[in-house]
Amino acid sequence: SLLPTLLLFSQSKPYTLTNLVDSAQNYLPVIMQKKALIGAANARVTDTRHSFLPQLKFSEQLSLGSSNSLEGSYFGFGITPSTSGSIRNQNNDAAATGNMAVLYSEYELANFGLTAAKLNNAKAYVSLEETDLKKEQYFISLNIAKLYFKILKNQYRLNADKQNLERYQSIYTVIQALTRSGITAG
Repeated sequence: SLLPTLLLFSQSKPYTLTNLVDSAQNYLPVIMQKKALIGAANARVTDTRHSFLPQLKFSEQLSLGSSNSLEGSYFGFGITPSTSGSIRNQNNDAAATGNMAVLYSEYELANFGLTAAKLNNAKAYVSLEETDLKKEQYFISLNIAKLYFKILKNQYRLNADKQNLERYQSIYTVIQALTRSGITAG
């Protein structure tokens, strides 16, 4: 391989730049978050596509109430019409019950391009999230490469200093041996 490997401290497992970048691209929380945002944006596209399908609503109401000189039940909900009301004067204070079910469907035939605009907006949001992920991956790779080469440079410098120290130590040992044997410089 053309790239040197990096041994951190006294570890026996070497790390290459590609290993470190791949690891960051797969396990770094920021990248995982960006990938989840892309998944959410894709789900938004699917949801937008499905929102234009015909809608079918079912409503059911059970009513119990007295009219007390008022038309309809006390609790009318939704699109279901009221079921209680006075039929005769003597029923004003008598409780009336009713049960009504309604099936309701709607579909927009024309919305003047709203469907396409919403879908294009959702797709553009997916593209934006994907571009943001690529930008984040690029900067993370750049920072990892800078850090990798800085550590590698420092390791080479440390090895050179270690070799210099060993050389000076051997010169010092020779000088000590010459001095102990009585040979003086000059």
